[in-house]
Amino acid sequence: MMPVMELADPPSGQHFQSGSAAHWLALGACLLMVVSFALAGHRARRAGDEKAMRSLRLVAGWGCLVAWVVNTAFWCLPGRFDWSISLPLQFCNLANLIGAAAVLGRGRYWKTILYFWMPTLCLWAFLTPVLRGGPATVEFWIFWGYHVFIPLALAEVLAVQGYRPGWADFRGAWLFTVGYMAALAVLDHRFGWNYGFVGPSKPDTATLIDFLGPYPWRLLSMIGVGTGLFLLVLLPGLQPGKRTG
Repeated sequence: MMPVMELADPPSGQHFQSGSAAHWLALGACLLMVVSFALAGHRARRAGDEKAMRSLRLVAGWGCLVAWVVNTAFWCLPGRFDWSISLPLQFCNLANLIGAAAVLGRGRYWKTILYFWMPTLCLWAFLTPVLRGGPATVEFWIFWGYHVFIPLALAEVLAVQGYRPGWADFRGAWLFTVGYMAALAVLDHRFGWNYGFVGPSKPDTATLIDFLGPYPWRLLSMIGVGTGLFLLVLLPGLQPGKRTG
C-alpha cells in the first residue's frame, strides 16, 4: 500500500464548515456567476453576436484548463503531495478537462458527459464540499475557483451551443461514468484510496455517501442513485425537437 502522508490542518479559526456563512456566500457567488454567464450566452446567441459568443467560449474553455492546472499544481507541491488525495483523478478534476473539450473542441460526446456529470456528480462538491481550509487559506479559493468553471462550461454548452441530449447520449454517458467509476474502484481498493468516493474509506465531512450503506455494497447504491439522477436530467432533452448541439 502507498504511504499516506498526514497533511497539516489549517490554523485555528481557519477551518471550513459546510453550512457556514462562508459556505453560503461561496455558493451564492458561484450561482450568480453561472446565472449571469448563462444569460449573457443566451442573449449573445439570440442576437447572433459571434464576438460575444467567442469571448464566452474562451473564458469558459480556457478557464477550465487553467483551473485544472492550478488545482493540480497546488496539490502536487512538495510538502502537500499525498498519493491518496493529490492525483487529479476525482470526477470534478476530470470534469474540468471534459468542460474544456466540450467548449473549445465542441465535440458532442464531451458535451454529453459534462451535461450529465455537472448536475448529478459535480453538484455535490458545491453542496457538501470536502474542504478543510476557510476563506483565509489558499485552498479555499482554489477549491471554489476550479469547481465553478464546471457549471460555467455547461452554461456555455447549453446557452451558446444549444446542446440538448437524447437517449443515445444517456447511454454513452452512463457507460463512460460506470467505466470510470470501476477503474477508480480498482485503484482505490488496491491502494486504500478514495478517489471518486468509491473506495473503502469515507470523507471526514458529511456527504451523500453516508446514506448509501457499507463498502463495497454502497457502490451498487451509487450506480442506482446515479442512474436515477441521469434519467432526471435527461428529461428536458426528450422534448420534441430539443436534441441539438
